[in-house]
Amino acid sequence: MVRPSGGVNRETQHSLVGSGHSGSANLSTAFLVIAILAVAALILPKLLRNGRPADVAPDAEDPAGLALESEARLDPTPYRRQIVQLEQQLYSERPGGFDDADRVSGLARELSMAVRGDGRDLTRSQAFGKLFDYAGEVGVQADVGYTTANLPALRSRWEQVRNEAFAPAEWFRNSTPALTAAQSPSQPVVDQRTVQGLRDAAVQLEQMIRRGRREALSIPEARVDAALNTAEARRAEQQWRSWSDRWLRDLDGVARYMPSTPSANADVNVTMAYQELSRALGELRLVQHSAASTTTIPFKYEREQRFESASRYVEQAREYLDKVG
Repeated sequence: MVRPSGGVNRETQHSLVGSGHSGSANLSTAFLVIAILAVAALILPKLLRNGRPADVAPDAEDPAGLALESEARLDPTPYRRQIVQLEQQLYSERPGGFDDADRVSGLARELSMAVRGDGRDLTRSQAFGKLFDYAGEVGVQADVGYTTANLPALRSRWEQVRNEAFAPAEWFRNSTPALTAAQSPSQPVVDQRTVQGLRDAAVQLEQMIRRGRREALSIPEARVDAALNTAEARRAEQQWRSWSDRWLRDLDGVARYMPSTPSANADVNVTMAYQELSRALGELRLVQHSAASTTTIPFKYEREQRFESASRYVEQAREYLDKVG
């Protein structure tokens, strides 16, 4: 059978159709590959940045990372007065004293109140929490009592809190080895003359307590519920005033046995013994005072309480002196 000239048989048509489908599929695949590469180019750098370890700083060419870090901290400029006052206390070139922890705690609390805000600003709330917690930490040390402040430790902790709460400022003070050396207390000193003076004063006070209790309790109480303008009341008043004058003069003599205030680097037990004996002297001076408004003669229970308190203070002083050796 003769095919018409110029015609296309079925095999040829099938071949042409198959070729057309194949070319379309290849083109679609190429477009898909290009699209995947474009998306990867956009996403991959972000994934790499997000996967960077927390302790690796952003590159210098990553201003977005630096901006986020800066936004998480407060501008310290509005609080410069409070920060300067706090750092004047923390960076003093001397060993810490007994009142330093209390002062630092108060200044830190004042600063925290200044940045507190209304709670809707997360950065401000976080800064307030860090500063308030720091004030509490220092306050605990202040509550210990009779312990000098550890300024190097308080200062180091402050710098950590400051760097977490505030953006950097050129006027912030910084630690140096020389400052740490100046703030570090020297070894405690035990002055044997001071120790002996405290021991002598304790003996004298014990003798005064025994004598004073006996004499003071022998004077009768005034009748506060009756008229005081009687011969008996006047005799009691005169007797008490006479004894009180002599008692205070004798206490002044005992006070001369007391050594001068221990130095700042004195052994803590020596300092504590001095303070306890000073309290005992104070209690014995108050024996003459009465809580009653109608008589100058204290009730006997008031006198006894004063002597008991003085005895406890002397006993505590002896315990501290025994630790000195």
